[in-house]
Amino acid sequence: RPKFWDGTSRLAVASWDGRGEVDVTVFDPGSDKVTQINLPENLQVEAAFNLGTWNAGSLWELGEQHKIGGGRVLSASLTKSLSLPIEAYLTDNQTNLNLGDRIAIFAFKFAIKEASQIQLDLAETNFLYKDALADGSLGYKTRQTPPLAITTIFADSEIIAEGKSVVLVDQSGSREKVQKVGRIIEVLGTKIIAVRSEEIEDNLDCTVSPKGSILSQKISQVFNCSQIKGDSQKVEVTFGKKFLERF
Repeated sequence: RPKFWDGTSRLAVASWDGRGEVDVTVFDPGSDKVTQINLPENLQVEAAFNLGTWNAGSLWELGEQHKIGGGRVLSASLTKSLSLPIEAYLTDNQTNLNLGDRIAIFAFKFAIKEASQIQLDLAETNFLYKDALADGSLGYKTRQTPPLAITTIFADSEIIAEGKSVVLVDQSGSREKVQKVGRIIEVLGTKIIAVRSEEIEDNLDCTVSPKGSILSQKISQVFNCSQIKGDSQKVEVTFGKKFLERF
């Protein structure tokens, strides 16, 4: 059984080719489309795990140097900096997709008509703009919010149909970062209906409930949160201080 992909929900996979080129491919059975979003190598991003500011093409090597994992740093950093939910990564020698996932992805892509396999260069959209980077060279930076034309690619028709809303619980002490996560979650096709601040929990990472809902599963995959039992009428995501160490 595939670990990540059920073959019906949309799946976003970050890839690095070993030479600096980065892309995010979205497999969407709901629209029978495959969209490959190509990122410029010199796109400046804020790396996850509090690793600072880097070019997108250097993220995989950065993760390897810090012994976190190149793919893990790549997907988490792009999720954070692009404000787009990316749950999987695939490089030459690293992936969080098992063999069943990869076979299912290959079969889906093979079955899709060429006209529904779309290439999108992010540098040609108004989401990016040219500017001087931290090292003084000319490159690309992102605007604060991705445009609707891009966020709709990442919406999940199954999550929209499920119709669950989300409550965020801040036990991290950083309401601003929790709200940023909330904006990424909303791209999936849901709404944040409340953000509740509670006593800070130093040893808590993140949890999502109720266990087993489509939305809970997707949030768990994107942000690596533990799923727990809870109220089935809404999805509740709780963030502790440990989450801030890797977001």
